[in-house]
Formats: sequence, C-alpha cells, structure tokens
Amino acid sequence: MQGRQRHHLAILLLLIIMLPQSAALNISPDDADEWVSVEGGWSVLVEERTAVWCPSCVEIDPYLRQVQESHGSRMILVGLHPDDGLDPFGNQYSEQRLAKLSNQTGTPAFHVDGEFIGEGSQIWPDVQSALLKTESQATGYRPITLTILEQNEKVHWNVSTQIGDDENLTILILANGLPVPKDVENPGGETRDNVLVYTSEMSSGSFSLPSGIEGYSVIALVEDGSNTLGAVEARVLPLSDENPKRGLWPLAILLCLGAVLVLPRKVDAISQEEE
Repeated sequence: MQGRQRHHLAILLLLIIMLPQSAALNISPDDADEWVSVEGGWSVLVEERTAVWCPSCVEIDPYLRQVQESHGSRMILVGLHPDDGLDPFGNQYSEQRLAKLSNQTGTPAFHVDGEFIGEGSQIWPDVQSALLKTESQATGYRPITLTILEQNEKVHWNVSTQIGDDENLTILILANGLPVPKDVENPGGETRDNVLVYTSEMSSGSFSLPSGIEGYSVIALVEDGSNTLGAVEARVLPLSDENPKRGLWPLAILLCLGAVLVLPRKVDAISQEEE
C-alpha cells in the first residue's frame, strides 16, 4: 500500500513540475523599459462589476486576490467601475464593457468569458465553478503574442494574432494599487486593484499611465461579440514580500510532497534496524 501511495505522490510531483509558471507574466518595472513579449491566449477572463462605495465588494476582494494568485496566468481579473458620479474610478471604458456584457446593474456582479454568472457576494462559489469549468472544457484557444514597453510614463503595446471575420481585438489596461480619493465613500482600503482605466481596438498604441499606482496590466483579447476567444495578460508589478514571484509556490509544494515521499522510507529503515 505504501508503495502505491508513493507512486501516486510521485506522479503528482511530476504534474506540479509540468504546470505552466505564471511568474512569466509578472514583469518587474526594471525590465519593462525594454520590449517584453508574453505569449498566451488560454487565460479565462473574469470581469467584475464593482464599486469603491460597495461594502459587499470589499468583503469579496480578499477571495478574489487569493483566486487570482492561485490561478496565475490561467485567469485574468478585470474590475469594471460604473460611471455613476459616486465611484471615482468610473469611466467611459468601464461603461462600454458593461454595456457590451449585459444590462445588469448590481454589485458585485461577475462574467466569465463573457457569460453572466450572477451578482452578490454569495455568488462567488458559482463564479469559481464557472471558472474551473471553463478551464477544464477549453479544447483550444487563440494564440496571442503581446509585447509591451514602458517609457516616459507611458506603456506601449504591440499585438500579433489572427483575427477572423466578425471578430475583434480589444486592449484593456488596468491599474493596480490605484489610490482612492479621501473625500469619497469608501468602506474598504486606501487603494483598489485591477481597475480598468483604458481600452483600445488598435493592435499597437500607447497610453499615459495614472500617477501614484503600484503597477498595471495590459490585456489583449480576441472576441466574438461578448465571447472571449483568446486572452493574455502582461502584468507589471514591483516584487515585494506581499507580491513574490508566483513561481515559488510549486517549489514549496514540491518540498512538502518530497518530505512525504522520503520520511516513510526513513521510518521503515529505522524500524528494520530496531528489529
């Protein structure tokens, strides 16, 4: 029985080693001053209608961060803030995305690859199920190469992919650590992440980054209506204790599982010596 368990654990170790590393999408600002290319297209797009003033959104934010970290490059999270006169991050670009997705007006509300899942903080298990289902059922994706450069407080991008009839390319730019103004209703922290600040349909272009942010993302999507056919994200964030290279977590799992494999053998050896 122990031999069979060790065999299964060894297979699991191999599978973890073979997992795609999401750290390739985390680009240090020091590296973004030269052209950096990210290849992908397989990521699942999760778009959230959220608001700075929304208490339920604040409650669900920690779970979103955990899932975003665990899925890495397999998931892209976009925060869409309504242009309602109350949310300081509301803009025309979020309104355009929201109008394209549905007429839903509640917060928080979620779409997975363009499909409306539901609204309210209690809907999160359904969002996770839809995310996992979309990942497991994906039989193909649209390959996309996204190349970015940060220069003179501007981010430049260039995209290479195939665009079919009735399909379009969409560029989304998100701000991370965007400071919340002091004079607005805010039940949450001092900053917000994954805030959509700009969209474009050009395969190449540039955008002046907001001041005071901690990082940003450039996302390239191939879409058919509201359906996502391919998505890739290049995320530029400074590495810190709170934001380490994501590629380290498989190593930690490997060490733990390795100990599980080795320790029974040592115990068996000690038992045999005692006998």
